[in-house]
Amino acid sequence: MRSPTSTRLSPTQITVRWLGSSIAPFVSVNKLQRRLEARAAERGTVNWLADWWNEVAYMAYRDPVVVNMSYFYVYVTDQAVRDAPRRAATLVKATLPFRTLVETHRRHLSAQLEPEKVRDVPLCMDSYKWLFHASRYPTIPSDIARKFGPATHNHVVFIRNNRFFEVQLARPDGTEQSAADLEIAIADIIHQADAHNGIAFGALTSENRDTRTHARQRLIEASPTNEAALKRIESAMIVVALDTAKSASREDLSWGAWVGDGRIRWYDKHQLIVWDNGRSGFLGKHSWMDATPTLRLNEFMLGSLDAKKINLDPPTPSPPPTLPREVIPTANDAVLADIKQAEKNFDELVGARTSFAVAGCVGTACEAARVPQIEGTAGITYEIAQTRKFQRGRTEVIRAASSESKVRVDAMVDPEATDEQRAALFRRAAARHVHYASWAADGQGVDRHLFGPKEMINDGEALPEIYPWNASSSLLSPHT
Repeated sequence: MRSPTSTRLSPTQITVRWLGSSIAPFVSVNKLQRRLEARAAERGTVNWLADWWNEVAYMAYRDPVVVNMSYFYVYVTDQAVRDAPRRAATLVKATLPFRTLVETHRRHLSAQLEPEKVRDVPLCMDSYKWLFHASRYPTIPSDIARKFGPATHNHVVFIRNNRFFEVQLARPDGTEQSAADLEIAIADIIHQADAHNGIAFGALTSENRDTRTHARQRLIEASPTNEAALKRIESAMIVVALDTAKSASREDLSWGAWVGDGRIRWYDKHQLIVWDNGRSGFLGKHSWMDATPTLRLNEFMLGSLDAKKINLDPPTPSPPPTLPREVIPTANDAVLADIKQAEKNFDELVGARTSFAVAGCVGTACEAARVPQIEGTAGITYEIAQTRKFQRGRTEVIRAASSESKVRVDAMVDPEATDEQRAALFRRAAARHVHYASWAADGQGVDRHLFGPKEMINDGEALPEIYPWNASSSLLSPHT
């Protein structure tokens, strides 16, 4: 009689034989590897994976960006700033020095922005160019990204009650706007926008990307001035959503930062979120960059403000006052119908949110940990390591399941195991996890490599499906 272990191993053994053979319709992985090596050797190729991964994992993804590809930070309360105009102004001011570092570094004018490092190894900074003055554009079959020059598009766009306002970041003489100047302009925006609501053009950015593509085209065709109006939003340094809610609880703040109401947002760009009570956060999206550059930006902003290293002087605005300019796209019946449908789709997407206690989460996690024991198999866990020590590197998968982790899990449900034994096994499993993480960061993972041969398959050729995962984890910041 065959053991359960050998029965479970049989599909894997068959898969391995398929990978090494050319039994139709399967093609030998050795042949695919040679094709991959030829691609990597092509002139001008610095990273054989980068364009593929950006395309398949992000830009060709057609579900809505919000929820599916977005992430957020909620900032700790600034006790000294409890109103939206002041908080928004100081956040924008704290963003400007970091933009200077990024843009001068990108143009090789000087090495002002120190490269990120991991254990003294510098990381690729190529993706930083998408932090500011950049936008994701909906196109079929795959989206594109566009970068605008900061010198010719030196402005920020604010959204309040579905109305868009542009504020220049420099005065006519070229000097930078002070925090007081920006605060007066933002207060004026809130005053104007609270008089009446605008049309919820931002809702269109929450749509399925194919739907979004067609809706954007209909919006452009609705008026000869609409494309220019959209460009003012898309080219802005960043979008600041001045949310009308007065969120206070952690749940409300998190929900508001992540998705908001689906109207007072522009999901194709990074954006700051500022509530009326001065609470604030950041909404990012995975497209042409991962979250580590935005984390560094947010750490810089908040840390600099906390340390009072941002020049907020003078305390009073300088004459003449900085006047916001409203950006007003024009809607026809087709556009209004698109917006109404987008609002409906968004509400259905995020409307079924559920509140639950922390104890319930822990209990669910414990139950999930028991399932592999009941079924006799280990769950496949997907965790990310960055590979930015390589040019244009992004991520690799850390395979968290190991022999050490299995022994540790077995001990947790073994009534004869002692707590001391369990603790020792936990430390051993954690050490093995660190090894796996280091290998992944060094480019020794398997998932992205196996993705390469899969992309080299020609019509009529096939490979077994060997790339599943079902869990993930990420990083947090002390400022969020």
